[in-house]
Amino acid sequence: MPRPRNWLRSRAGLAAAVLVLGASGLGTASALVPHHRRANAPSSATATAPRVATAAPALRLEDGFSGPAGASPNTGLPRTLWYTDTCWTSGCGSPPQPTRYAPSHAVLDGRGHLVITATEGATGRCGAIACRFTSGRLTMLDWAAGGAASWWQQYGTFSARLKLPVGKDLYPSFWLVGTNLARAGWPAAGEIDVIDGVGASAIGEQQAQFGTPDYVAPYAGTFVLPGHQSLAGWHTYAVSWSPRGISWSVDGHRTLFMSAARAGSDWKVSFEHPFSIVFDLAVGSAMSPAEAAHVLPAKMLVDWVRVVGGA
Repeated sequence: MPRPRNWLRSRAGLAAAVLVLGASGLGTASALVPHHRRANAPSSATATAPRVATAAPALRLEDGFSGPAGASPNTGLPRTLWYTDTCWTSGCGSPPQPTRYAPSHAVLDGRGHLVITATEGATGRCGAIACRFTSGRLTMLDWAAGGAASWWQQYGTFSARLKLPVGKDLYPSFWLVGTNLARAGWPAAGEIDVIDGVGASAIGEQQAQFGTPDYVAPYAGTFVLPGHQSLAGWHTYAVSWSPRGISWSVDGHRTLFMSAARAGSDWKVSFEHPFSIVFDLAVGSAMSPAEAAHVLPAKMLVDWVRVVGGA
């Protein structure tokens, strides 16, 4: 049976679903194909009692990054989903980062992964400072169209399977940002950092940021992987976001929870509207030329990204 023309690209072995990129911004799933057997599910020979079927959360978005090596991450999609963030022209925050973001540094590898590569050397100004590094930062906000979102979702579970580079002044990140960013500004638009790598540290950081420009109210936690595992290995990072609060997890184990009550009145301002997804690999300004020669190029790999449930 031929696939509908708006099927979202999916890697072999992953679930596939229809993505509706309509005016609502919310994808809907049909013909969902499970990619693994549910743990502890009894076989027909051992089942002794009927099981009550429960509906699985709707698959809203899935990208398995299949396509030829060197191709744009939008290859094979029904319409543009990913944009290169142009925030580097203003330094992407305060203090400014010396990292310029280019489409050539966020491409498919031909083996079902998105690869974001940071290299030494760049031209132009990153805000008030000279750009020193070139990397990739993919967003769903099209700043050429005033920050309009290609896809958005309020609530649900957002997850991705990643390999993160570890090294001094490397800051890989998978995060969510409010799609009203152009209008509301940061941090009022809200930010949920699903995972932040922190340089050469073995520690991973997870946080939410909200509030007003003169009072940023972060809620953060850190974790260390068990058994000498490294952020440089494959791990699944997720947040489950609901009207009750935000729960973070790593490989299915909860690591942090922030209740809506903890955010107070800022919850309504910063977390009661749709968000979209960002992947990026920044390089900090403290990296010396000798350190850059040792650490760079650095690569962040994304196996898949998926969103289920939500409004």
